[in-house]
Amino acid sequence: MTKKICFLLISAVFAFALSGCISHSKTSTYILCPDESAAKQYNALVRVNAIELPEYLDRSMIMVRVSKHTIGSLKGHQWVQNFKKMIQNSLAANLLLRSNGSNEAPQFSVFVKIERFELDSQNTLKVSAECSLYTNPPKGAKQFCKSFPFTANYNWDGVNVDALIGLHDKALSDMAELIAGKAVGL
Repeated sequence: MTKKICFLLISAVFAFALSGCISHSKTSTYILCPDESAAKQYNALVRVNAIELPEYLDRSMIMVRVSKHTIGSLKGHQWVQNFKKMIQNSLAANLLLRSNGSNEAPQFSVFVKIERFELDSQNTLKVSAECSLYTNPPKGAKQFCKSFPFTANYNWDGVNVDALIGLHDKALSDMAELIAGKAVGL
């Protein structure tokens, strides 16, 4: 009888441990990618000089504004690296797709100060940034700067996380389109 109770107890512990392993949630990791289908060609090559963003966004977690005063993260989902590096790499790739690659094209550098890049409690991805575009003139020539805002809202269905990541991609594609267009106008 004691062996039977011991066997049942060991079986119960094993089943409990196994159920914990099976129900353990897995973390999904995401990377931003440029939107090649939306890229238009411009006679301007723009290099991303620097990205600045609030410290609470510069994490590998996907940040969400839970309420007016509360920031959280999307549980079980994260970026492949910190968000600042992800934005810089994706924006640079988006800008490169918009360049015609000509060595004779004007050269520009862009500095982007991101004020907001987060999902709010109503499932709207809100993005606001100040972009400063600088010419990279030949030696002795004067450098020119033009600053302009970028603001956009993208609605998410609240369910499909891949669609949310796609909205992040769309925001950076739209920002690159604005930057490239402004560079052409300088």
